[in-house]
Amino acid sequence: MNESIALGKAVREIRQSQQKSIGQLANEIGCSPVMISRLESGIATISARMIKRIAESLEVDVDLLYSGSEDSIKTPASTAKDIAACIELLNALSERGQIAKAHSLLAAALSDANIGHANENRKFA
Repeated sequence: MNESIALGKAVREIRQSQQKSIGQLANEIGCSPVMISRLESGIATISARMIKRIAESLEVDVDLLYSGSEDSIKTPASTAKDIAACIELLNALSERGQIAKAHSLLAAALSDANIGHANENRKFA
């Protein structure tokens, strides 16, 4: 898969997991919805500055947009929207058999949200 297609796919998957529309993302980073659509389709390239803006808006490291590595994900803030996005990621990790990684991310999210670890050993998927 070429780099533009992989980048676009990562942006789309993360944006959708956060329940953001193309229009919302475009507005947050200061570009047109058409540009986001073209990027996600792999038919447009964008500047490094714009990629940085996308990563900031989606609250992920730029590396995640290029590599898809969960190690690049920033710890989510304590908002319902961020927790929902975290749950989507946890389910995806769980489906790929990466339970320990999912558990680690969940523990970090709960800690940041001051929820605690009462159900730490509970399975999710």
